[in-house]
Amino acid sequence: MGSEQWNPANLTYLRKRYRKEEGKPPAGGPRVRQMPIDAHKMLRRPTVQQLQESRERIRGLEDENNALRQALNAVMTPSSTNSEALTRFRDLISNTESQEQAVPGASAPTSSIRSQSKEEFPPAPRVKKPRGAEKHADSSVGSPGRQDILTHSVDYGQGSGAGGFVGKRSPISWIARAARYLFTPANSPFDWLEEPEWLADAKFSCFVDDNNVLSVDEDLVNALQPPSSAAISVLSEAFFQASEPILNLVAKAQFLERSTEVVHGLNNMSWEQHRWLASANLMWAIGAKWLHMAKLQDEDLGIENHLVYYARARALGLDHRIVQDHPNVGGVQALGLLSFYLWVNGSINRAWSMVGLAIRHATGLGLHLKTTDPRLGPVQFEERANTWYSLYNLEVMLSEILGRPTSTAVTDMTAPMASYQHETRQLSAENGRASEHKAVWEIFLRRTRDVTWTSGQDQTPWRNFSSIANHSPWNHHFYYNRLCTISHLIERSLYGPQTKASWLEVQQRLSNLQRHLTAWENSLPRELNLWGVEGVDADLRVKISLALYHQSLKMTLYRSCLCELDIPDESDESREFNMSSGQNCIRAAMSMMDILPELPAIHEAVRILPWWNLLHYLSQALSVFVLELCIDARHLQGSPDKLETYMIKAMSYLQCLAPESRSSYRAWRTFRLLLSLVNGRVPTLNIADIPSEIYKPPGWRSTDEVQLLTDLAGW
Repeated sequence: MGSEQWNPANLTYLRKRYRKEEGKPPAGGPRVRQMPIDAHKMLRRPTVQQLQESRERIRGLEDENNALRQALNAVMTPSSTNSEALTRFRDLISNTESQEQAVPGASAPTSSIRSQSKEEFPPAPRVKKPRGAEKHADSSVGSPGRQDILTHSVDYGQGSGAGGFVGKRSPISWIARAARYLFTPANSPFDWLEEPEWLADAKFSCFVDDNNVLSVDEDLVNALQPPSSAAISVLSEAFFQASEPILNLVAKAQFLERSTEVVHGLNNMSWEQHRWLASANLMWAIGAKWLHMAKLQDEDLGIENHLVYYARARALGLDHRIVQDHPNVGGVQALGLLSFYLWVNGSINRAWSMVGLAIRHATGLGLHLKTTDPRLGPVQFEERANTWYSLYNLEVMLSEILGRPTSTAVTDMTAPMASYQHETRQLSAENGRASEHKAVWEIFLRRTRDVTWTSGQDQTPWRNFSSIANHSPWNHHFYYNRLCTISHLIERSLYGPQTKASWLEVQQRLSNLQRHLTAWENSLPRELNLWGVEGVDADLRVKISLALYHQSLKMTLYRSCLCELDIPDESDESREFNMSSGQNCIRAAMSMMDILPELPAIHEAVRILPWWNLLHYLSQALSVFVLELCIDARHLQGSPDKLETYMIKAMSYLQCLAPESRSSYRAWRTFRLLLSLVNGRVPTLNIADIPSEIYKPPGWRSTDEVQLLTDLAGW
């Protein structure tokens, strides 16, 4: 038996043999074979005490299992903001592991199971055990600070601009952080976590209403007066040019076809046609505003001020009636258009409220879900998905500006991002009306205008930007949607009130989110790569938009490490990670400035750049530069002069936008004062090329000046 492999099948034989040989003396008879010691143990019945101990052990394991389940549920609950749940869960895990090690043989089954499943389930990458105090340090040591507390009550003020709550994700909050530092005397201690009420974040908002959108009375306009056929072509094409790539609400070919039909049948219109015409006027209002800022507006076409088209839209029902109504997909699209129009006017709070309502209606229609209704065709499927992601993009972008949480979760969405192949796009290509409208648009663009192009030789390939009539790669919306999804993940992982964690966990989240951005960059087709040689005949503005947004998200991601991080007994590995992340934030701001052309003019900036979000991008980059100077350029080896060229370029862009934007003028004034204060602490910084004053925009009123001086009076 000693050489045989023991197995339970031998038990019957052993019992019989043992009973048969029991009691016989060794001499004169066959020698009784000695059973292995392990066999005796297996044959011996457990005592009552052993059974009782086993039952107690089982009950203890069941109690531990229930406790772990409850603790895990508390940690995973989305609404949970209490760090005690996470601490309790860790303690339970530690106690369980220590108890398993104390029980003889407890770890053997686990190792056996792991060895059996090793080939089928490869192990996850092992996280190196931290040797420093970063695993115990609170996440508030980073720049976002406390995100789960409102230090003072807020209101919307007069309803314009960006009053109300401003979250840590917003560059408005970054500006306020720099202002608090610069207002503190140089030799006095500064608490980065302090948030005095008299320096509330909203005071540093750059957004104000560029125009009074209600200045034209809707009761005094002829709502059914259509533009001329040529004006419809130009205004419609201008809208689609102005809203790329963030909006994909309306199918271009179908809209152009229907615009011709409706305009020729205005006498007997149904309520649904009135609603469509209201949306069309809102689209033309956006197109008219873009044409005016791009210096492309010609009087001989009879194109009116954008405020007139918006008044007609209100007269046709795009007001409180559509807000309170139960809309269909077209009504939801109208709310999205209204939000975008308010955004480009600087009315950020109103735009935020409107897109929130649109999202509510869209989820009520199930647009966030994949649709398989056989009664719908490819055109309807694509319309629903495009409508949803256009609204989603709007909300995410406004969330970035204001720092407020979005109303949806990525896990709630199953609507496909990818286009329903080329079926509807083939329909667009074969549409005769679309070709006619495009021909009118190209003739309109070729007209000689009294404007000059000042873009010189720089790093960005601007050779084809003089033409904005070329086609856009069909898949650019998909990659823009993916960036918005990554932005959403950054918000939920780093900037939400429920994200309280140790600094080590923040670093791990940063690394994970960086992998998302890297994967997006690696998957980008060459025809959408700004620096690629393919797709040179396409409209390169979508490439610019994708590249700028990519750098913007990098700044938001690494902003957490752009501060004075002081963690006693921190490991060298953690310090290196913090330094590298801060440098990545600075590098992203520099890269964003490198993308922009030199010597900007407003018509160039509006034509070739994402004009609807350019102020946000410039505010992000300038805030990062100023914050780096506030901490003695520690991520630049103490060399602030490396930022001079980039700051001057960003300020020149604000200056070129200021004549047509009160928001840009206010931003220029705010950053000019910040740079003056920084220069007082960093005398080697040369900002002599930035003028001390610029011309005020025509709409800048005395009340605006008083408000600005009041907000900045503490300085």
